Amino acid sequence: MFKFFVYVVFIIFIFILPVDVSRLFGDSFSSVQTNIKAFLTIVILTLFFIFMFKNLKIKKYFVLPWHNIIFLFPIFYILLAFTSVSWTYSMDSTMKSLLLLLSMIMLAELIVSKIKFDSFMMLSLHTLDAIVLISLLLDIVGVGFTKMYFVHDVVRYAGITYGAHAIAQVALIALIFRAYFIVQKESKINLFNIVMLFLYCYSIYLADSRQVQVAMVFMFLIGLHLFLKSRFSNLIILYIPLIVILIITAFFINVNIVEGMQRTGSEDVYTFTGRTYIWSASIDLIKEKYILGYGYGAGGDALYDYYGTLSLWTTYSAHNLYIQQLLDLGIIGLVFILIMIIYYIYISIKLKESLFLFYIVMILIIGMMERSLSGAPGLLYFFFIVFFFYMKKIIIYKDHLIKGVV
Repeated sequence: MFKFFVYVVFIIFIFILPVDVSRLFGDSFSSVQTNIKAFLTIVILTLFFIFMFKNLKIKKYFVLPWHNIIFLFPIFYILLAFTSVSWTYSMDSTMKSLLLLLSMIMLAELIVSKIKFDSFMMLSLHTLDAIVLISLLLDIVGVGFTKMYFVHDVVRYAGITYGAHAIAQVALIALIFRAYFIVQKESKINLFNIVMLFLYCYSIYLADSRQVQVAMVFMFLIGLHLFLKSRFSNLIILYIPLIVILIITAFFINVNIVEGMQRTGSEDVYTFTGRTYIWSASIDLIKEKYILGYGYGAGGDALYDYYGTLSLWTTYSAHNLYIQQLLDLGIIGLVFILIMIIYYIYISIKLKESLFLFYIVMILIIGMMERSLSGAPGLLYFFFIVFFFYMKKIIIYKDHLIKGVV
């Protein structure tokens, strides 16, 4: 029964993170979604403490390969995030973000302890598929709220999520997970798999999320490299000339690549649709508190207030993983995140876990234009934490295997 509750909470949690209930049923339901998240948080905390007490695994929870100091950095980062309540710009935003982060960590521990990795992947995939399919179905039916209006007179597909980038990210994660089962687990390439892969790509196309499209290209190149079992030197030899040829071809046929990226004539691609202005304003704020930032999850509030004095509209997002991290927890927080990311890449290659490698590449590319692992924790953040826990479990198991413990 306990395991069943973990399954249910996990599925609802994944579904509710990217989905915008207020767009489905109206603004009056925005408080309903907040209450659902608060209720899920309470349930997760309750399940976690029951699990810890029942299994007496409080000590085990802190069992890490201490000979590998890298595993201390996530703990340092969490401690820094919680300590930031003493200097936060917005106590409300920091407390909400910390509670969500704590929920994610505890749920990740429950998942890793109770659910096998392949089962976790399959449940995640089915939940993400539901978001993609429901969104497309409602769009086909002609329900208006699946489209969102942006600046520069741009209308973009968002499905039932918070926005175009959100639905594109859901589709890309689902694509990675399904590809994992097809390639790594040698699942049959049947009609259903082909249709779902097409629907993921179609959703990304409709959303017109350029950072997700770029991430897809890079992951395809890495996937081809791994499939061919080529050396890194061969990867460079193969793809750099390809990129050069594409650039030369575009030059000779007089294609303006930048203008080709514009959705409308009024869209300013040269500033990455206004992102450079936001980055400039964010850097102004960072200069004031560059060591510890404005508090975990509160950097967006500081940016919202400041940018509102410079522009007719404003935003909570710095639209960049690294800048948002500097706003939240300063240089110290950014260093912790970078160390974890670098180690994530290193251990993914060492363990030959292509899934983890694909995921971190996606996060890094998306993070150039969106906050991804920074700001209020979201879907990308949650999977990052879960994968890190599974990675820790694999390392501990292999460490015991070498020592003859298992």
